[in-house]
Amino acid sequence: MTDEAHEPEQPAPTARVRTWSVPATPRSVSALREHARTFAEGHGVDPETVSAITLAVSEAVTNAVLHAFLGREPGLITLTCEAGTGELRLLIADDGRGMQVRPDSPGMGTGLSTIGQLATRMEVRPNPSGGGTIVGLAFQAAGVHGGRVVAPGEPGGRLLIAASELARSTAWPVEGFERLCDLVLHAFADAACVDLVEHGCLRRLAARVHADEALSARLADSAPPVKPDTATWAALNGGGPQLVVHDPSVPRPPAGVGVMLDLSWWLSVPLADANDGILCLWGLGGRAGRPEPDEATIALIAEAGMRAAAGLANARVLAGTHATRRRLEAVLSALSEAVSVTDATGRLSYANEAAARLMGAASPTELMAAPSTVWRERFRITDQHGEELQADRLPSRRLCVGKEAEPLVKRSVDTVTGRVQWLRTTSRRLEDPEGPLAVDIVEDITPAVEAERRHRSTIEIGKVLDEPPAIVPALQAVAELLAPELADGCAIDLLDGKRALHRVALSHPDAAQRARLRALPERRQTSADSPLWLTLDPSGARFVTTVTQEEPKLCADEEKHVAALREIGCRSVGVVPLRAAGAAVGRLMVTQDRRSGRSFGAADVETITDVGRRVAAAVAMACRRS
Repeated sequence: MTDEAHEPEQPAPTARVRTWSVPATPRSVSALREHARTFAEGHGVDPETVSAITLAVSEAVTNAVLHAFLGREPGLITLTCEAGTGELRLLIADDGRGMQVRPDSPGMGTGLSTIGQLATRMEVRPNPSGGGTIVGLAFQAAGVHGGRVVAPGEPGGRLLIAASELARSTAWPVEGFERLCDLVLHAFADAACVDLVEHGCLRRLAARVHADEALSARLADSAPPVKPDTATWAALNGGGPQLVVHDPSVPRPPAGVGVMLDLSWWLSVPLADANDGILCLWGLGGRAGRPEPDEATIALIAEAGMRAAAGLANARVLAGTHATRRRLEAVLSALSEAVSVTDATGRLSYANEAAARLMGAASPTELMAAPSTVWRERFRITDQHGEELQADRLPSRRLCVGKEAEPLVKRSVDTVTGRVQWLRTTSRRLEDPEGPLAVDIVEDITPAVEAERRHRSTIEIGKVLDEPPAIVPALQAVAELLAPELADGCAIDLLDGKRALHRVALSHPDAAQRARLRALPERRQTSADSPLWLTLDPSGARFVTTVTQEEPKLCADEEKHVAALREIGCRSVGVVPLRAAGAAVGRLMVTQDRRSGRSFGAADVETITDVGRRVAAAVAMACRRS
């Protein structure tokens, strides 16, 4: 099974504070990155700052995935986004082993260095919940409005911080309800309780009275007052914080909570999930002499409740997801998406729809009707080290002749379409009256392998760019890491003082192709419809994923460019403008050859674009130093 990031259904992206908790797996990097992007764009943040925010989130989450859970099972990573006045604030927290910065730690120092250059402010501290690290970031964003600003040292600021940390802690929600009550005593209320909402009924989970254990126990044992004209009733049915102030001229039940605690007002705050489903009610009461809360205070407490509710909802969803996943793993322990059955000679006797799709057939019937040689000749199969895979090494063949067989990872290249897949095959022996059979269970692990490849490359590139002794050799090393790992060819051009482009780095595993790439013109084009080869368009990277000789106009408008394009035989081309502080410093160009069959997918575009941002930042820093 693949790891996926799970979170509640999303409300409008313009909510002032949003929190997501996801498993600490590579796939979660892009999930949290997109949450941060959507949140920032929803609050009107300018595109350049959005780009910096998403890159910083990618770096911080990647650090947590790679380093926070070494030697232990992956835990959770939590992203909290908050819109302030003129800025966006983010917290990236993990529940791992804690950050241990080392000079020889690949990616750790690089990530922090990159983040520090992107953010207006950065803070790294231990997670107070008992393990892990919190990275706090702030980005200036003109025009963003976050409502009331509360200083961290004020009671309101401490309340919001404590509510956020409680929602991220391992104690929440199992052991954290009493802590939620304690957050508002004594600064905001004299008594507090938390009631669980189940099918419209309430069950008290925790209750506290300031400096009075006996009354705390009595409040905990009392039944929640679900009746009309109470704040509890109104909050349960009205969908928002509800305040009821006692009128001294109206008598109260002598055995009621109000008389027992001498309360003059009661505030009930719903803790709701992303679909506005009420999970709990958070009740706060003030005794005679304590002023009733004003609108700003109610809004502050409601926001603290929203932060706690986000953690509660995520905990509930994740718990349900993990339980479902365990059940599915038990069911799928002997099955997978692609299932086929073969005999000792390799003859196929059964295949499901997924197996047919994997082999490029329209149906299982077509797959089984064609001679097996048709499919063997169509696919080039190698092991994970690139060696051709002989039939006697296949797990199914080994099992049928009575040998042991471990799961096998193989690389499959479709010679017709050029599609590359990484497949993990697990086989089970099946006894049959006519002879032993082997059940092959094939899992497509291409996304995981490709993601790991991209992560490894970006980490190595980050190491090269982290305070290099000289920028030009560093850029050549970057080009050699990009090609042939993520592309077949790579070139990096920089602008000189006269705004002319000069090629400073070039890489391609084939010498003839390197020469052709080197022959491409280096002069700068400035028109809006300039060739893809030469664009320095500030709107962003441009990629052509499929290039044909009949469509050279997509990439060049001069005969020498057309000739170079045809001779190189590119299948895919991309150019990433190198921009720092809003100004162009150069360009990064990548190509894929038609002979390799590769093209740039969405994940490749994202990774190469991020590399371009890193290169631009490194070039700008080198210019400042010089």
